[in-house]
Amino acid sequence: MRLKYLDWLRSEGIISGYFEFTFQSSGWRHLLAKLMIWPGIRRILMRPHSRPVVAALRDIIQRNHISYCLCSIRSWLFAVPDLCGQVRMAIDWCDSFVLFHRREWSVPAKDRLGRSRLQILADLVRAVVTETYYSRFALANMVASSADKDMMDGINRHQPNFVLTNGVRLPEEAQSELPRVADRIIFTGNMNFPPNHQSAMWFIREVLPLLVKRRPAVEFVVAGANPLPELLAHNGINVRVTGFVADISREIAASSVYVAPMVSGGGFKNKIMEAMAVNTIVVATSMAVEFLDPETRNLLLVADTPQQMADLILTALEQPARFHNLSSQYSRIVRSQYSWDRRAEELMAAFAPHP
Repeated sequence: MRLKYLDWLRSEGIISGYFEFTFQSSGWRHLLAKLMIWPGIRRILMRPHSRPVVAALRDIIQRNHISYCLCSIRSWLFAVPDLCGQVRMAIDWCDSFVLFHRREWSVPAKDRLGRSRLQILADLVRAVVTETYYSRFALANMVASSADKDMMDGINRHQPNFVLTNGVRLPEEAQSELPRVADRIIFTGNMNFPPNHQSAMWFIREVLPLLVKRRPAVEFVVAGANPLPELLAHNGINVRVTGFVADISREIAASSVYVAPMVSGGGFKNKIMEAMAVNTIVVATSMAVEFLDPETRNLLLVADTPQQMADLILTALEQPARFHNLSSQYSRIVRSQYSWDRRAEELMAAFAPHP
């Protein structure tokens, strides 16, 4: 499937070509390297395995006259220090794991999916060391939100750090005109991803009871693959956990309100852009909308306490016409600010020399 997609990209002229090879390691060096915190020591231990890979990359860069190289897979960061002298090198971190684990630390124990504070601390230390070490070799370090950039700025003060958000492919415009199911609220995502699970559970425990008290017919739909048993146990009159949905945009478009009750995590929230693309009213926590520019953020309804969120949702359900003009601006913002063409321009700008 991956190769078919790459072939399609090449046939459409989106990419000029591709190459593929794998990197695998085993034995005592691999086991010992996994125990090391400092990346420099890991690189020394793994050099017999990584040297042929770096040589192959150098050969590809030279033969194809490659000027820019973007590393977006953390398991391949070992090659960045060796290649940065040959090619203009950038790292796409996407999300800062330092931010991710710092926020995970504050999640209640019952929602940490079995992870202890000690495990979180160990992962946090490793993330700090990894992001500090490798970011200094890159011409540019890119992350998906301003909150991730603030964290990267805090641990790396000497290299340029940039926000490069995702682009968005808009669904068919007809989906925006689907009839809304009254009293239906929806939240989407891969539900075994800890921040999604934690946010859904927080909403069910803290916000939903306040809604049901005022509107007993309200339905909270949790749509997305791999829901965990704890979430599935809440399937009932006011909660419907769907599992995998083939056309998630249609599900969102048929809902009266989209909620993004994020209480952990970071990065770019594709789920919010999907809701905006079909003009569904969005109610979210501040953490959920931190990746957006101020103009876009001001179009969404933001609340950080259960009562505030319940009040906004109830207002949207009871007076949908009041928010019609607001939601009608969503697609315009998504089309103008979050196109893939605009993201490509920002990516090339990140590679430009800086004084």
